Amino acid sequence: MKFIFSLFLITNYTLIHDSWISSQSLTDPKSGEWCCGAIDCFETEVLETNYGYVIKETGEIIEANRIIWKSPDNKWIRCRYLNGPKSNKTRCLIGPIRGS
Repeated sequence: MKFIFSLFLITNYTLIHDSWISSQSLTDPKSGEWCCGAIDCFETEVLETNYGYVIKETGEIIEANRIIWKSPDNKWIRCRYLNGPKSNKTRCLIGPIRGS
């Protein structure tokens, strides 16, 4: 069962990462940093507040001017730093296309 779940996660990651994030060369609108590295983008839950967008997993508040409104499947995608001083902090947040 663990193997099947791991395979699902790898497949899910591959589809998210390779199908459109990398091919569109997405960058954070504020910092200009590249969104994707190896194994760093995945679906996440986000809450909209008066202060910005809160990532449920981390509690981080992301300002609206940092959101990339290009998620073609209307899901929130979070790309994170994998190591270093920013480890597990959000590198990019991709939101549903507005008006969809």
